[in-house]
Amino acid sequence: MKKPEFETFNDGTVDFYTVKGNRPDEKFLTLRYGEKVIGVTRFYAARAATTSIDMLIRVPQHRGITAAHNAVIAGVRYKIDQVQHIGDTYPPTTVLTLKRLGVMP
Repeated sequence: MKKPEFETFNDGTVDFYTVKGNRPDEKFLTLRYGEKVIGVTRFYAARAATTSIDMLIRVPQHRGITAAHNAVIAGVRYKIDQVQHIGDTYPPTTVLTLKRLGVMP
């Protein structure tokens, strides 16, 4: 049996906001995150779909995070394009694909 991969979250903190209309509404969660490398396959798949991936992060697993929320890192707001809950890591993680929207108002 393969031992679970150990994850660290030492790249900073990310705030999660509910969205009302097209603007962030209320902060409901702050977590530490670790930045991941955007793989070649994921990069070119996004490009083929005429979109881009600006950041890929992992946070301790939190099933309350959805693509309907916004993430804010260092004052920069991101749309959450994809949420993946990974259970075979220690601790379990949530991987988020982010697209930059701009600086927080």
